[in-house]
Amino acid sequence: MQKIAIIAPATALLVALPAAANAQEAILLEVPAPAATVEAAAPSFSGFVDSSLFAPLDGFPAGSRGIAFGLGQAELDARFTPDPELEIGLDLNYFPSSPLAAADGLVEQGFVTWSPDAADGLAITVGKQNAPIGLESLDPVDLATVSGGLIWSYGVPSNLTGLFIMQEVALGSVQLFTTAAWDTPAAVGGAVIGGRVDLEQGPLWVGLVATHGPAPEGETPARTMANLTAGYELGDLTLSGEYLFATEDGREAVGWTLLATQALNDKTNVTVRVDQLKKEFGDEAIDQADVTLVAGYSPTPHLSTMLEVKQAAVGEDGALTAVALGITARF
Repeated sequence: MQKIAIIAPATALLVALPAAANAQEAILLEVPAPAATVEAAAPSFSGFVDSSLFAPLDGFPAGSRGIAFGLGQAELDARFTPDPELEIGLDLNYFPSSPLAAADGLVEQGFVTWSPDAADGLAITVGKQNAPIGLESLDPVDLATVSGGLIWSYGVPSNLTGLFIMQEVALGSVQLFTTAAWDTPAAVGGAVIGGRVDLEQGPLWVGLVATHGPAPEGETPARTMANLTAGYELGDLTLSGEYLFATEDGREAVGWTLLATQALNDKTNVTVRVDQLKKEFGDEAIDQADVTLVAGYSPTPHLSTMLEVKQAAVGEDGALTAVALGITARF
């Protein structure tokens, strides 16, 4: 009897356990699943170190002769995407030739871009970014030459700080912006207004930008500028050009650039640049024409070297000839 008394409760327990488990499973199934969360994309980091060697060959004053070695710039870029509609960009760079305390030179770019899902192709950017003007770039990793051209050096801004609204269209994009004066962090003397149209069809692309607003030199009349760029890719040959016209209080700046890069193989290329600029206003008037020849070699995908020979015809002062070696490593 005692043995039967022990077996009966045990048998009842074994029968009850599966039923309890099924009941518990049913309860769990009734609990609503948590709402889906949007995971932020992992931050991305990149940058480069750019070094160069410069040697004047002919036409320079005696005191300026000699080989100059230098660190052109070092840069660290970061991109953060906390959600699919938002991007935060921060580019920090250091130019040994410029003090860190100068203006806002340490931060090359610092911006926030909102691309709302409800408006396809729309991007609204606030902050400081590379100016959407000109054929050439501030960063050497985007250049086929060691030196910048005349228009890039003297005719257009490097960076703009303000509000940028860009809308993608069928063949390219349209952009409107309002910013502080060129390469300044605050619109003390009023705001610059501008717009850009980009069109692309196969290997051909064209960009037109115009701005109007206070000049960066301070108490000067408003400056109006128009810049046209175009490019064409023909196999391993890339052709591009630029035209600049600007006016300030009746004085003008007119310039043009022709650039051709021929890739010889996946590591070697040759570039020819011919450009001219006549500028009557600003901190420094200039009347110059340059011819630049560059041989580029990239022994690895992250290391590029360029040997450049440039001849500059400066007004009536004759020609200046120099050679430069640029070495840029990126990550």
